[in-house]
Amino acid sequence: MKTKGKVFLLDDEELIVSVLAKSLKRGGYEVYPETETDGVIDKIKSWDPDVLMMDIRMPDRSGIDILEEIKDLQIDTQVVMLTADDTVETAVRAMKLGAADYLTKPFNTDEVNIVIGNIINNQNLRHEVDYLRKAYSETFEKEMLGESAVMKDLQENILKIAQAQVSNILVTGESGVGK
Repeated sequence: MKTKGKVFLLDDEELIVSVLAKSLKRGGYEVYPETETDGVIDKIKSWDPDVLMMDIRMPDRSGIDILEEIKDLQIDTQVVMLTADDTVETAVRAMKLGAADYLTKPFNTDEVNIVIGNIINNQNLRHEVDYLRKAYSETFEKEMLGESAVMKDLQENILKIAQAQVSNILVTGESGVGK
């Protein structure tokens, strides 16, 4: 069975990590639960999650510090901050640093699944747009496609006509030849 995406959970409270992991697994996500901040950046890099959900306040290290390091290292994962502190300042700071979303504890597990689903869907759409832009630009960066002698003759004729400052040109040919 194909998973919907990979979610890395980081919170110092084992109960929260356990509840979130069960809920997300039932929702079809692959989950990496973690309660320690030691070596967490290396774990995130090696596991390559789509989404990292982490608490802002942990005993060893702040979630804000980890978010800053993830953004500095340009790790391609979306971050959702979790906290019991629902002050506007904390939310604004997390969002300014690049967090994709912000949830306050206690949270509804259905809401968490919806937030994660939306983030992964948006991320997939961004990747698809990037791919299509790249494919489009490589294919159509030339004004005319083709390297044959006939195409080269046509390009030379177009240049001659353009230099003569002719304003209208009628191109004719059989249907399906790519006029």
